[in-house]
Amino acid sequence: MDTLFSICSDFPGLAAPFVGRWRYEANQLYYEMEVTAGIYNLCFYSVKDTLGNELWCGVTRFRMKKEGDKLICEELDTRQNELGIGEWQSVDQNELRIKIWDNGNPEEAGTVRIYRRLNEEG
Repeated sequence: MDTLFSICSDFPGLAAPFVGRWRYEANQLYYEMEVTAGIYNLCFYSVKDTLGNELWCGVTRFRMKKEGDKLICEELDTRQNELGIGEWQSVDQNELRIKIWDNGNPEEAGTVRIYRRLNEEG
């Protein structure tokens, strides 16, 4: 892994299928993610309770790369200087599975988060 994180995608276009708004639910919380791709690839995160109250938000820069048949995402949280790594798997245009390799929490390594695409209204 590089010690310096590039703000540009190593392989332009790999993030394109994931652009948009996504949500997964766990423990009565909604984890929302908005993915943008271009010169800067960004993920905007928000955690909300079931009433829609925002409990946490943040933004990461990310890059996508291919390793064999796997699509790997490396995300840098610049506020905490933490690097997260996971495998992104697109099941179809409305479902995204992220297998966490390392996000700083050893208990989550190997878990899979299933995100569903949100429509424009949320």
